[in-house]
Amino acid sequence: MTTSQVADKALLESEKRSKARKGTVKVENDKNWLRLRFSHGGKRYAFALGVPDTLLNRKVAEAKAQQIELDIISGNFDTTLAKYKPEKLSEAGKAEFLTITALFHRFMEHKAKQVNPKTIDLLHN
Repeated sequence: MTTSQVADKALLESEKRSKARKGTVKVENDKNWLRLRFSHGGKRYAFALGVPDTLLNRKVAEAKAQQIELDIISGNFDTTLAKYKPEKLSEAGKAEFLTITALFHRFMEHKAKQVNPKTIDLLHN
């Protein structure tokens, strides 16, 4: 185990044992996935970030936790949490569902540009 892995493990262990200060947002590992947990206005909040616990993702989670803390302090906290969750795919970014037949026709149109027309005729017959 490298020294950085030992340090990361020690950090994770200390985070498990420590209690967050009042008004802070805690980044937690839940079955190797990151989540944020905090209290505000007498209500407890916890939500998964949807990313695995890696060093880079933890840094991003800590930045998001800081944003929430600043919003709480400034009175701009979004109780719906929509501001803090990742954006959903727009309509343009959603996957298009095709039937097998439609997919095959698209494939044939694409292949027709690449192969001899006789090959396409053989596939249709």
